Amino acid sequence: MRSLQAEVEEFLKKHGSGVDAQSIVNDVEKGVAYKKIPCQQGDLHLIRLYHPVIMRQEMFLGNVLFNAYLGLAMKHTLESELDIDVLPVFNDLSSYYFLVHTVTSLNDLIEKIKNSWIDGLEDLYFSEPSDGETDEYAGKGYYGRFSTMLQNYFKSNIQPFPLMIVPIGYARKLERRIRQYLLEMLESGDWQKQIANFTANFSFFYGQTSGGTGDVQSCPNFLRRLVAEYHVIEPKEMIAAFNLPAGTDFTDPETKNLIQSKLFQKGDPAYYPDGLKQVFKRALQHFADSIESSNPEEDAISDWLFRYHREKGVFLDETPEKLMNQLAAGVTIAGRSVSDVQSESTEESCLLCGCYPAKLQGATILASDSFSKFHNHSINRGNNEKRICLNCALYAYLNIKFTGSKGAGMGQVPRQGNVVFHYGSYTGNEIEEMIKTFEEQSGRVFAKPNKDIKMESSELLDDMDWFFSQSKFQNLKSMFRGNDGGEAYLFPIEFGTRQLLLFVLPGLDDDVQKRFNQNWYATRQLLSWLTEIGGKAGPYYYLSLPHPQQVIQNKSVLVINGKEFDTETQLQLHDLYLQVVPELSQSRLKDGFKHQMMMAERFQADPLGRLSDELRFWMSEGKLSADRRERFFTVYGKIQEILEMEGLRNAN
Repeated sequence: MRSLQAEVEEFLKKHGSGVDAQSIVNDVEKGVAYKKIPCQQGDLHLIRLYHPVIMRQEMFLGNVLFNAYLGLAMKHTLESELDIDVLPVFNDLSSYYFLVHTVTSLNDLIEKIKNSWIDGLEDLYFSEPSDGETDEYAGKGYYGRFSTMLQNYFKSNIQPFPLMIVPIGYARKLERRIRQYLLEMLESGDWQKQIANFTANFSFFYGQTSGGTGDVQSCPNFLRRLVAEYHVIEPKEMIAAFNLPAGTDFTDPETKNLIQSKLFQKGDPAYYPDGLKQVFKRALQHFADSIESSNPEEDAISDWLFRYHREKGVFLDETPEKLMNQLAAGVTIAGRSVSDVQSESTEESCLLCGCYPAKLQGATILASDSFSKFHNHSINRGNNEKRICLNCALYAYLNIKFTGSKGAGMGQVPRQGNVVFHYGSYTGNEIEEMIKTFEEQSGRVFAKPNKDIKMESSELLDDMDWFFSQSKFQNLKSMFRGNDGGEAYLFPIEFGTRQLLLFVLPGLDDDVQKRFNQNWYATRQLLSWLTEIGGKAGPYYYLSLPHPQQVIQNKSVLVINGKEFDTETQLQLHDLYLQVVPELSQSRLKDGFKHQMMMAERFQADPLGRLSDELRFWMSEGKLSADRRERFFTVYGKIQEILEMEGLRNAN
């Protein structure tokens, strides 16, 4: 792989600049915001797009995705829409560096970039790429699928979707995407298996009233009222679909219970699938006809366009231009702020990030059901007080669009997982092959747990039998047995010749996750697997943020909890450890697993000391055969050689 210095030098020479390329690389490593570079014609600029990442788990991934949108949209605008020669130099989670040769003034460039962000905002919200369009969408910073946001919730008496961050002007596009999702589900062969998810979406988005005999929170009641009050469905159609008695009175609220019993009966359906399918399709077509024929400019908005939510004021009453201006409040290009938003001194700060003014009420779908417990002054706020800023709300939205949501307690919350970052230089075909391999293997590693078996955290800790299988996949599968059932993703942020890859893995129960993060063996086992997919060249980051110097120098290191380790050395130690420790620990205590955990957690601090203790114990017990003893001492010698050669004992 060519060095970054060589790439920069070629670009500088192309435009007649005699500036030393290494000085530009040094400026990037130091975090310089802007530098004007002398050249023969036009202007040559080193420009940094910067937007800090909020270091809070609920917001982190969404913030990274938003920054990717800003950086890749800027790249696309400079390369494709303006007559500009540009070299994407480097990016991390918060910075995107460009070398730009242009005759356009810097102020005009910034204005054009801002406009491109506004123009692309709707696709940021609602992109739904087909299989062949994923790369094209990702190249513009659109990650995830809108349909992911509508999955995995099964009741509408909660807030399952973050409507509060959707501008009211996007309501029609939102409704079309929802209707598309529901119609595609109806046409799928197993839509009946998803009946709870379908009905939750159907009533939540199209229901007209709430509470008591309302229908937003109850699809059976909504179906009853579609006949009795809205006159969308004929009584005979509903009677036939649910095999109801002739003459059923749909004005009677008790009819809801009859529909509900048939709709959600366990086992074989108590309704006629084809008949109910036609009821839903007819209703959706009626909604579409009413919405598309209405004219919002004449204040004639269809009741079927989120009437209940509009009347409750749930949608965001901001234009895309004003919203983008507020979202960009912390963004700088070449050290210049791109937003003119100024917070008033009387405005309360967001309870999540503390950076921007709170504009929205708190909701579990935005930040989980415990988001306010870390902020003491929140106890003085009423339930209707504004608690969350627009930025954090959008980050939650983007997180859900990418990884989905899950049920938690009495609400729906964004999924939170483990993220591993890796930098490497790959072709498009190589990335495609890596993603394919990762999807195949992660499907085995992160298979969803049996929902019929519920285990407490302590049981999970005792049950994760990590070491007895020689299969790496089985070891990893055991480690992640308590995962939250989410999917695993590998996606690149392709910027320049060094791609930033994000491995997004399912989260674990809090207690298990903490134990996992502290365990030497567990973290190396995980990274050993990922290096097989992405290769050992380039840095990997777990529980750490990318560092420009490590990336630019293309160091082959594992950075864990902020500490840098040589990749080859750590993987060798891991493989040697795996050869002896499980066997030594298998009968050491009544619960050999706990002993292995103890050894793994202490192994990093004093590898030879831990192995020496184990060997002495087994020798004193007279349970080491000559062959086994020779093999263990061979492994011991190899570990000692590695430690002495790399100096890891002092480094750790």
